[in-house]
Amino acid sequence: MEANYQLEANYKLKANYQTDKLIEMLSIQSPEEVLSDNATLYQKTRGRVGEAAKFHLRQLEWLGFEYKLHDNITAIREYIANIVERMDIIILNDHFDASLLLLRKRFCWKYTDIFYKSFTVTNSSQELMSQSAITKLLSINLGEQLLYEAINKSWWDQSGVEKSTFWNEVSYFKRLNRQVNADVCPQVLSSNADYQIEATEYHNDLLVSVELCTALNMKMSEVKKVLMNYALG
Repeated sequence: MEANYQLEANYKLKANYQTDKLIEMLSIQSPEEVLSDNATLYQKTRGRVGEAAKFHLRQLEWLGFEYKLHDNITAIREYIANIVERMDIIILNDHFDASLLLLRKRFCWKYTDIFYKSFTVTNSSQELMSQSAITKLLSINLGEQLLYEAINKSWWDQSGVEKSTFWNEVSYFKRLNRQVNADVCPQVLSSNADYQIEATEYHNDLLVSVELCTALNMKMSEVKKVLMNYALG
C-alpha cells in the first residue's frame, strides 16, 4: 500500500486531492484561504461511494474510518494501530526507490522489473504554504499525522533498512534508473536493438529490451489504461 502522507514544509493541499472540483477550488482559493475558512475545510462532497470530507481526515476516511468519530483521538489511534498491523507491504513516496529495492529483495525480482519513469502530476507553480498554515493543518488533521507517523515507523522497522550498504544500493539504483531512461532507452528505441548492462555487485548482467523501453516510454494516459485493465482483470 502506498502511503501518500508527506508532512514536509512544502506540503501542498493540491498535490493530495487531484479531483477536478478541488483543483478548480484551489485555483480560486489559496491553501491559506482554505485553511482559514472552516466551511470549506470541513466541507463534504458526494462521490460514487457516498459523502466524504474534501480536506479533513480524508486519508483516514478513505481507509474506512468512521468520520463521525473524528473528535475521538482514542478511536483514531486504535483504528490506525489496526491498519498498520494488517499492512503487509508498505511503499513510501518519501523513499520510493528504497521501497522498490525492498520489494525486489522480497520477491526475488530483477532490476529490470523495478525500473520506472517519473511523471509530473502537479503544477510546479503551486503556492507553498506558510509554516503557520502547515502547523494549523497538522493540528486540524492530527489523525492524518498519526497515520503517517505509524506507517513511517513500520517502514523503518523493516529488516535491512538500517544498514548503510542498503542505502549505497539505493543511490546506485537511482543513478542507474536515470541512466536507463535518459540514455539507454533512447538508444534502444532508435536502434530497435536490446542493450546489455554489465553485472555489478548489486545485479547480474541486465538486458534492457525494446519491450521494456517501450513500456517505460508510455504516456500517462496509456499507463492509466493498462493499470485499469489489470485491476479489472
